[in-house]
Amino acid sequence: MARLVPRQRPLAFIDAGEVAAIEMQAAHIRELYGDSREAAEMVAILRADIMGQLEYQNAHDGPFPTNQFALAVAYLADNKAATQGES
Repeated sequence: MARLVPRQRPLAFIDAGEVAAIEMQAAHIRELYGDSREAAEMVAILRADIMGQLEYQNAHDGPFPTNQFALAVAYLADNKAATQGES
């Protein structure tokens, strides 16, 4: 059974906090699934979801994307184009 990282203090909902959340979750994924293709794909999806939303909010002065799934899928294909358009 994999050992998970002990609970840490809450992460702030700011750029640095979101990046820290990705890194913590990516570490959990790697701990559970090892250095596999599946783990790399899960981490890519995680990054697309979180970073896509963060970059979208920053590019549009704060609004949250209305279709998070579509944004994550588009981000996987072309992160710059996905966050600059409307979602």
